[in-house]
Amino acid sequence: MNSKFLSWYTQSLGGTLGIVACVYAYLNGYMHIYGNIVKFFDYIGMSGVIGSCFLLPLCIITLLFGVIKSYTEDLSQKNFLGIPLSNINQIVIVSTVVVGFLGARISFIIPTIFILFDNYTQTEAFNNFKDKLLNSKATAIPQGLEKTLVIDEKTCEDKTMSLIEDDKYLKVLKTKETIAIDLLHKNSSKKFIMDITGFSLEEIEHLEKRLKTKAF
Repeated sequence: MNSKFLSWYTQSLGGTLGIVACVYAYLNGYMHIYGNIVKFFDYIGMSGVIGSCFLLPLCIITLLFGVIKSYTEDLSQKNFLGIPLSNINQIVIVSTVVVGFLGARISFIIPTIFILFDNYTQTEAFNNFKDKLLNSKATAIPQGLEKTLVIDEKTCEDKTMSLIEDDKYLKVLKTKETIAIDLLHKNSSKKFIMDITGFSLEEIEHLEKRLKTKAF
């Protein structure tokens, strides 16, 4: 299944299930409509007041952001009042989850799983990148040292060290490029790819063009 589709679909589904959880909370007395909040304040407490005031609007906004993601290639490239939409979406997601547990309590567990699904996949991709990067650094040095056995250390020490450093750099660069290509295949945001690989936007766009021309 396309990861971009899965990303917005799970967030939208989470927002929809969050609305259902709101209705469940209203029916069970965890939350109340605005007109009854003061009347039942002693029963629902401050957490119920916060949930009653903000949870339903936040779930609707979460649902709408999921739909927006389906029509936008990269939220980090779109701004609202100078703030990237990806940052606003992240704030809305976290706020929805926190307020959801305050208002709807345990019934908000399932909506939370779907709402945070994309964050989990992005974190997993970042952890995989770190593992591959560490492995590449761990294997680069021994391979470089093997070259020093062939070359006379006394006469070619500078050249040997240069080869080791070049070999390490090329392996790390190749690993970063592989990760970037993998994330581009999964339609991850360019900002996220820049953060974990250190590539510039121009370098990522160059890789994207090579992908489109089937250079890989």
